[in-house]
Amino acid sequence: QQQNAQFKIIDVRTESEFNTGHILGAINIDWNTKKNDLLRLSKTDTILIYCRSGRRSRLAMDFMKENSFNYLFQMDGGLLQWQKEFKTLTPSPTNEI
Repeated sequence: QQQNAQFKIIDVRTESEFNTGHILGAINIDWNTKKNDLLRLSKTDTILIYCRSGRRSRLAMDFMKENSFNYLFQMDGGLLQWQKEFKTLTPSPTNEI
């Protein structure tokens, strides 16, 4: 499988949710108000999408797939699940995705 050097983490929560805490390095693109901004991302990048619980990220991933994005992943359970498992918003070698 081809390795892709470009990897982006996209947080599709609202700006106020994002500002309460997010995964280090994440880019905020609000699904509710700015979903078309997702289409400005490179279709060749590997993209991980997350939200609070997984609902918006699933919608965003479907939307991007419909628009020819191929390298998409979403975080099952969203930040709620991440924080249960890792107790932090900072990725580390033990919780690399």
